[in-house]
Amino acid sequence: MLSNNFPIDEDACLSLELKGEPLEMIRDRVAFLSDKQLTDYADQLRPFLFDEQEVALILNARSIIPSLLDSYTRQQSRVGGLTEF
Repeated sequence: MLSNNFPIDEDACLSLELKGEPLEMIRDRVAFLSDKQLTDYADQLRPFLFDEQEVALILNARSIIPSLLDSYTRQQSRVGGLTEF
């Protein structure tokens, strides 16, 4: 969703009682995923993925997600769509 620049769903964040900036929460959460957790997630999702490149995205999430977040932030800043909660 980040790569397609979908806006953050404010109502969803509020209903989950998320406090703080959603993108930073994502960045923080991904930073603390262990290699084992990423491997487990990849194995669990493998039956639902179309090819092994998608598995690689999961396995490399700690480097890919921050890059997507930075790109998303730049894009949203250009169109004025980035908000904080």
